[in-house]
Amino acid sequence: MIILPLSFFDFVGESGNVADYIINKYSYEKIRDNHYFVSNIFGSWAVLNQKEFDLLRTDQPEKNPNLFNYLKNSGIILTADNQEALLRNIQTRNSFLFNSVNLHVISPTLRCNQKCTYCHARAVSMDAKGYNMDEEMAKNTVDFIFQSPSKIITIEFQGGEPLLAFDSLKLIVDYAKNVNEKRKKLLNFVIQTNFTKMNDEIATFLADNDFRIGTSLDGPKDIHDKNRKYLDGSGTYKDVVKWIKILKSQYDLPINALPTITKLSLNHHKEIVDEYKSLGIMQIFSRPLLNTGMNESLWKSISFTSEEYIHFWKNMLEYIMKLNRSGVNFSEYSATILAKKFLSNNYIGYTCWGCPCGAALSQVGYDHEGNIYMCDESRSFGDMFRIGHVSQSYSDVFSSPDVLSIIDTSSGLSSDYSDSPWYPFVGSCMVSTYSKTGNITANSSNDQELTIKSRMAKYILEKLVFSEEDRWILTAWSSLKDNLGCRGS
Repeated sequence: MIILPLSFFDFVGESGNVADYIINKYSYEKIRDNHYFVSNIFGSWAVLNQKEFDLLRTDQPEKNPNLFNYLKNSGIILTADNQEALLRNIQTRNSFLFNSVNLHVISPTLRCNQKCTYCHARAVSMDAKGYNMDEEMAKNTVDFIFQSPSKIITIEFQGGEPLLAFDSLKLIVDYAKNVNEKRKKLLNFVIQTNFTKMNDEIATFLADNDFRIGTSLDGPKDIHDKNRKYLDGSGTYKDVVKWIKILKSQYDLPINALPTITKLSLNHHKEIVDEYKSLGIMQIFSRPLLNTGMNESLWKSISFTSEEYIHFWKNMLEYIMKLNRSGVNFSEYSATILAKKFLSNNYIGYTCWGCPCGAALSQVGYDHEGNIYMCDESRSFGDMFRIGHVSQSYSDVFSSPDVLSIIDTSSGLSSDYSDSPWYPFVGSCMVSTYSKTGNITANSSNDQELTIKSRMAKYILEKLVFSEEDRWILTAWSSLKDNLGCRGS
């Protein structure tokens, strides 16, 4: 991969005057069928054959009028005619930079009734005292949240297991709705729950308040129960599936479930998809295991190589596309995210896949004591990623040097990854990078998450460009209403 550090003044005509176009700085990678993927950091991209690429590399795109117009329309070439449109596209694609924090992830308790093999949430046992958010802190947290200038407020409940603090959760919802009677924001509620403490009272409350509901289902019983267990070691599959069925049939609530993919999952892509399909959950978000705080021996026992995960994900995607060709409308969400990024200039809305990632910019996390963290995942590392407390003013927290440094780092511009052609489409997780390396800046040559996401992006790009049938399926997925709550704002 070669980077061209070109500027406006690099293009001088034969007469010595600046030419009437410039080629923006770009990166490229060779893809299938002797073609090249070319992109710049603003999200403009093009796919060129060898002859077209040679003209671009030698600064002669005007020799092929069709190529010149293609590069101009794509945003690789800048002219007086397309600059304003490109600026609008950049602003639209990165609209979250201007909207302030709108996703507020609250952990009303650190207590949990499960002991999952890969948990990173610093959960404590069921009978632990002093780990629930009290009434005063709940109200103070909501008051802080509503200081955000964003017109949209999404409050997402995580844990521990948030239903173990249902009284606190209910208080937060009721108080937030009361505050919003004056503030008039678009207020949304999301919960990520393991379902094992669900009951009819809670289900009715969630339905009455239009919650988007997420849970974890790692696949069929034998896979799920090895990963997600009660404190006594027994599996949770039976109870999770029971409440998925009840909430869908009796409460008409859309359920989003996520499988965390570990080494155990790698040979079972078909069984995992079939499990979701059998429950009427027609979208799956294959989520690779990330190291966000587990010890080295545990990580080695359940993790995989980049190549192993990509092989699994491709097999899963091909099986899902085969289902679509047979008339079954089932989608894979990471492929959908990537397709949207290539097909649209709109902001996609899944914060964890961007550069910047959205930490302390469009999302933050809160613990039961009112501490504020740059994102929910970062709570695992305590003060390392703590950015403030709800007792402070919103402006003091989000204009602090720590927050500005986090945003700068998460942009990826200070790492070698900004030279990748996939940079505008996928990013890394600072928390995961820090957990593995002790450094918050990713190195693209050895960062597993970047490797996985970049290869996924390349695979989807090639499907969009070279397969009409796959392009039709991915385009259809891109138009689906997004029911995924987590990180979706």
